[in-house]
Amino acid sequence: AKSANVAELDVQIFYHMHREQFMRTERRGASHILVTINPDLPENTPALALKKISEIRKRLLKDPKRFAEQALKHSECPTAMNGGTIGDVDRGKLYPALDAALFAAKAVGELSEVVESELGYHIVRCDSIRAEGVAPYAEVAPRIRLVMEQNRRKLCQHGWLKELQEAAAAKAREAEALQEH
Repeated sequence: AKSANVAELDVQIFYHMHREQFMRTERRGASHILVTINPDLPENTPALALKKISEIRKRLLKDPKRFAEQALKHSECPTAMNGGTIGDVDRGKLYPALDAALFAAKAVGELSEVVESELGYHIVRCDSIRAEGVAPYAEVAPRIRLVMEQNRRKLCQHGWLKELQEAAAAKAREAEALQEH
């Protein structure tokens, strides 16, 4: 059987001829700190929760490197255990107010104003920005190569099976011809 290896040039040609297949949406890395509102708890009334999150934001504006520490110490979200990290997020996947704050950020490291959601008050930090557009060749080339190799393997297997079927049919015709004589 023939080799299923794919030449680098073939991968590049496929990428350039099918760029629309490699479009990706804008994505942002996000972290946040949440102070919940719970009128049943005296320390979590709307006014006190807003005061607390505003004080945290002031501290972070003075020393942004303390975000993870402040999240661990003050955030009431399970992400606090991971320094407030939410991870990479596509537009439209968070609560609308958080989404708007995250995607309004102009630069990595930017802190939002205090944002109110159904859960309470948040500070959102933009950790990374991946622009919308065609994924870079280096990112998708391994996947293209794998698919092309799999397709070539299938073609080789089909060709091999066809050869076997033709050989078997020829032998059957030979055997039939011998039986007739």
